[in-house]
Amino acid sequence: MMENIGDKFEHIRVVGRGAFGSVHLCQRLSDRKQVIIKEIPVEQMTREEKQQSLSEAKVHSKLDHPNIIAYYDHFLGEKSIVIVMEYAAGGTLYDYLQQRHGAFLQEEVVGTPCYISPELCEGKHYNQKSDIWALGCVLYELLTLKRPFEATNLPALVLKIMHGSFAPIADHYSSELRQMLLSMLHRDPQKRPTIRQIIVQPIIFGLMYCLYTDIGTIPCISRSSQRPSFSSPVQLQGFVAEHPDSALPVQKDCSEKDVECKMEPAVSCSAVYYWGGSYSTPHHLPLPCSDTEIVSISLGRTQMAGLTRDGRVILWKTKEKEDTTRTTQAKIPSSDSSVFYPVFLEEKAGVHIVQIVCGNLFTLLLTDRGILLSFGSGSNGCLGHGDYNDVSQPKIVEELLGVDVKTVACGSSHVVVLTREHSMYTWGRGQNGRLGLGKSDSYVLPQKVPLLAACEPEQIFCGHDCTFLLTSTKEIYACGNNRHNKLAVDTPSHPHKEEAYMFVPVKTFPDIQVKSVGAGASHTAFLSEQGEVYTVGSNQDGRLGTETTEIIPNRIIKVEGFGTSKVSQIACGDSFTVALTENGDVYTWGNSGGGRLGDPSIAGSRPSKISMLPCGDGKSIATAVSCSGAHTLLATRCMKRPD
Repeated sequence: MMENIGDKFEHIRVVGRGAFGSVHLCQRLSDRKQVIIKEIPVEQMTREEKQQSLSEAKVHSKLDHPNIIAYYDHFLGEKSIVIVMEYAAGGTLYDYLQQRHGAFLQEEVVGTPCYISPELCEGKHYNQKSDIWALGCVLYELLTLKRPFEATNLPALVLKIMHGSFAPIADHYSSELRQMLLSMLHRDPQKRPTIRQIIVQPIIFGLMYCLYTDIGTIPCISRSSQRPSFSSPVQLQGFVAEHPDSALPVQKDCSEKDVECKMEPAVSCSAVYYWGGSYSTPHHLPLPCSDTEIVSISLGRTQMAGLTRDGRVILWKTKEKEDTTRTTQAKIPSSDSSVFYPVFLEEKAGVHIVQIVCGNLFTLLLTDRGILLSFGSGSNGCLGHGDYNDVSQPKIVEELLGVDVKTVACGSSHVVVLTREHSMYTWGRGQNGRLGLGKSDSYVLPQKVPLLAACEPEQIFCGHDCTFLLTSTKEIYACGNNRHNKLAVDTPSHPHKEEAYMFVPVKTFPDIQVKSVGAGASHTAFLSEQGEVYTVGSNQDGRLGTETTEIIPNRIIKVEGFGTSKVSQIACGDSFTVALTENGDVYTWGNSGGGRLGDPSIAGSRPSKISMLPCGDGKSIATAVSCSGAHTLLATRCMKRPD
């Protein structure tokens, strides 16, 4: 029985039923026009299936063509999804053929056997690869203005298709296009590409990206008007030419805005600082332009990355030759900060990045279209490309092209992805159960994480060898290494868990709503919605932020010492913690060895403000922080400009 249509439509009759619903002919009361209403029961559907049905209706609403049934409306009832569509009054094709009473059709309204695949000609089993063949035939016709296979009768056409030979396309087309066409028209369906593989081809991906970004854009003289160029196999690759003898990169494609910002003696919009290891105090890192505005940063074992407000990625490199072998760690030189120089991802790539995360020798980028890219070392399979090969430039994680990625996080050797449909995927090193897949196996391709039905992830956070997720109902789940109870899953009634191979609930926060999580090697810091910090795990070196370094087993500690300020961000290194307050101050505590705390005057287990940073002084405030091992990367924003 149809629901919620009585006030808008008058039911005439049922015109069809199927396994997935029923189709009704109705009359719209507002204009007495006949319409078709498709009713799809949703009582037995999962939440994901319901969302997919609604998404299909939304896609249908965007189609406008005389040869496509028009969409009018849709709505979700308690028991069904109702879609209102155009009524094709002429009936079905079967009805039309019956009405001709044996009179043959003219050849021009007959179907298109010219596009059928070899396996269809042989009567063999077929799949989506037959569609790729047909798509290749259409592409060939667009390039040559004639069909690849034509004959005067059907048997002759079948023979030509089975033989698989056709005239080559003109030489003025690129070799990449010709090669893609040949692969689509391969006689063996197994050797034809999938649609996913076609989309990520250089000649296709750039055009498809522009189909969306060019619509409704406003010309801007401060940015290059050149369309994106995707000429290499990786698509989004390549960095602006680097100059190892200069603190600043040589930018051959500087925009007008870039030139202006170099000429003006303006105060920097942002400043980035680095400390730890050989740097016991914050060292200022150079930026490409004085008005570069950094909105987020990420620090890995050897990588330092920043994201600008306009979606560009900056990597800080060193003049020393980096050691890229898998057996030894590339070390940052222990000299002046001028050894660092910034490098932009190529401007012409035309992709807007919204998130960057750095792991152990690898980096991941997320675009505003929900596409994930990765590059760096493939030693732990963290690139997600199905192998352990290194990739020097950003490459799309093809396995996730079918999902809309919301956010990404990574530990030293594993990656976690959250989609907008609240699904999670993990890959990389699986030791200690950090992937949440129920075992310690490692994976080189994204794996969907099995979650409880009631668990709807909203945020994800990674430590060195563990993973946390926050749900829409503000619950916390964790998996991975639970050394010193850093996952906060131990309770008096349950023995200590060394490792959690599946996501288990963190039950130690009954009255606290957690906003974010920072995890170190043996301790974890939780930031509440109220701006309070709580720690758990090992208290060695005072890393829990208490007055003493005594062992505090299975207890959540509230960290005091921030005055009246609320904490806005937290990050954990291997044995220390850094906290940013709302007024822009930077506090740190824990192990002071190796320059970890960024201020030689700080030596204690209580939070202390780093006095060597120009933050919280009314001129600049700390905006983002990232920690890795014994190092910290900090971004600040200028609040005043000179008169």
